[in-house]
Amino acid sequence: MMRILCRLVPGSLLVTGAMAMAAEGPDIGFPTVADALAALSADPELEFREESGWLSADRREGNDVVFWTFTSEQHEAHPAVIKRILIKTEGEWQLEMRVLCEADESACADLVSEFQAFNDRLHKRLSRPANKEPQNPDSG
Repeated sequence: MMRILCRLVPGSLLVTGAMAMAAEGPDIGFPTVADALAALSADPELEFREESGWLSADRREGNDVVFWTFTSEQHEAHPAVIKRILIKTEGEWQLEMRVLCEADESACADLVSEFQAFNDRLHKRLSRPANKEPQNPDSG
């Protein structure tokens, strides 16, 4: 099992710590992907969307926006969950990404790279002065 924490700050994406196995690394809030899906599915404040087998949901938590994404059963890194938190600090948006991946290390590393590309696109959109509020980080 792999737990990974990445942070997107103005101008760069920082990966804090190396990819860590088992209980090391950042906490996503759940011990397993199945536990995360069960708990979040039972949350009446979250409405999941399905696209090509991927499940996603988002909600505001105070001033932050939290995005949850679960891999499709066909994805090489399945089962995995990605939690991204958009945090507004001093007028700047920062993105924290936590990944819990129960597949092999190579597949998990590829999943992180895939989401870092999504994060880079989101950072470019949020860096534009006209963008005041975040939208789904995977669109555009």
